Amino acid sequence: MKLRRLLVHGCALLLAAQLGLEGAMPAKAQDMVGWGHVSEGLRKQGQIALLPPAAAPSRLVPAPSGQDLRQKHPDIARDFDALLSPRGTRIVMVSQDRQVVSAHYAESWLRKATPLGYSMSKSLTALAVGKALCQGAISSLQQRGDAILPQLAGTAWGNATVEQLLRMQSGSSLQDPSRHGWQSEAVAIANRPVYDGRMVGNFLDLMRAHDLRQLRPGEKFQYNNYDTLALGLLVEAATGQRFYDYFNQMVWQPVGPQQSGAWLRNAMGQTANYAGFSAAPEDWLRIGHYVIEAMRKPDDCFARYLAQAVKPGERTHVVTRCYGYQIWNWCSDSSFMFVGYGGQYLVITPKRNIVMYVHQASSVNDAKLMALYQQVLKAL
Repeated sequence: MKLRRLLVHGCALLLAAQLGLEGAMPAKAQDMVGWGHVSEGLRKQGQIALLPPAAAPSRLVPAPSGQDLRQKHPDIARDFDALLSPRGTRIVMVSQDRQVVSAHYAESWLRKATPLGYSMSKSLTALAVGKALCQGAISSLQQRGDAILPQLAGTAWGNATVEQLLRMQSGSSLQDPSRHGWQSEAVAIANRPVYDGRMVGNFLDLMRAHDLRQLRPGEKFQYNNYDTLALGLLVEAATGQRFYDYFNQMVWQPVGPQQSGAWLRNAMGQTANYAGFSAAPEDWLRIGHYVIEAMRKPDDCFARYLAQAVKPGERTHVVTRCYGYQIWNWCSDSSFMFVGYGGQYLVITPKRNIVMYVHQASSVNDAKLMALYQQVLKAL
């Protein structure tokens, strides 16, 4: 009987590692085992580039006694608690002025988790692009991809400008939104091995094989994981560094993390920058506050870039949401969001200096969470 349980458990681990990704996932695969690994960032399953914590972590402290939501607005705290479950909303944290005013965990062990952000990683990639631009490694957002990386010549990504890639406008293919960034299930399958450490091929080869060039660059928003992957490859070509090394130097260390971050990568050292970053919940909050503070620096190149990055660029297939530079918003300038598969969110409201981090195993509570966030904005 014990052997049978071990075999079943082993099969579940393999299934979860293979299916726990940005793409269609059978309901039965969304189990405790699979999402437990996602909450750990798939760091034991995938090949990772580990990014160290900062020598002096940036400030993030509990709210003073009497200033957290449980004491000031217990009704809102109870509503957050009511959403918690291992198969639903696993973690919710809210901070203001770098003080954690609310923290909710479906299970106690999640306090030490390092959840995978899935497509929140796209927004982090946009931060790295902005740094490369402001350093002069990328000369202009109007620079074509093939001018930076000649291996992209003749592809949609080579023909597109950096800004068009940031806006998901390469024109490589018409996308079915239900595929979560992949143009077909076959393309998703070809990329899935990165989640359990079996990705040995060159991302460039996959991109060329799947490039349909169905639209002109800049013609239309089409949510495409390969557009983000192209941006990561351009950052590498422009800076002469591995993407994860450049990100660590220019973004992660300035964030001031208290724990390690990690990027999933393939056997060639190429970063799965469209879906592969993981970090501790508190460090996700630190990322949000870092962005807010970077936006406030006067006469700063990166601040100007971020101001453009978070603007509503165009409406998307989600009727209530617009898109900037790999960053979502509610078609207004008040708040913007990093968003990932399964209900991963980093919601940022700069004028109020408020950040909400959400880690979920299902997006079923999304509308309720966003309604609660609006209550938080009114209450704080």
